[in-house]
Amino acid sequence: MCLFCNKSYCGINKMSMEFQIAGSLEGLEELQKRLEELARSWELSKKALFELNLVLEELCSNYIEHSGETSKGKVNIKLRRTSTEFVITFADSGPPFDPTKMPPPDLKLPLAERQCGGLGLHFVKHFTDGIMYSREKSQNIVTIIIKREGEPQG
Repeated sequence: MCLFCNKSYCGINKMSMEFQIAGSLEGLEELQKRLEELARSWELSKKALFELNLVLEELCSNYIEHSGETSKGKVNIKLRRTSTEFVITFADSGPPFDPTKMPPPDLKLPLAERQCGGLGLHFVKHFTDGIMYSREKSQNIVTIIIKREGEPQG
């Protein structure tokens, strides 16, 4: 029985989890709950949970802010673990947006002189070991790799 949803099967297993959330601020709350359940199920360290949460929250926030869609828009999230890494797949139906093409922010400039935006994606790239983008069937698909250093190998 899943502690999160009280169902006998909710999409979490020993190797993967897949779910859909609203592309809205309420969806961010749902994301947090899902990741906490995943952390319990997979016995994740606080560091791993922090990194997964930061990456997914930033991708969701970008979708909410830039998609121009109503709160009816959904994002699909799949998390998979292998013996060496976490693989995150994030899919949304917003306008085409390739985060791998975004230039890094100039962190040496004083705050008042920096362009707005880009810092969140900078953190995503900093806390991940690989990021890939594709556009398939009117969806942005971002795939992210995070190495599993010091995590249970379950």
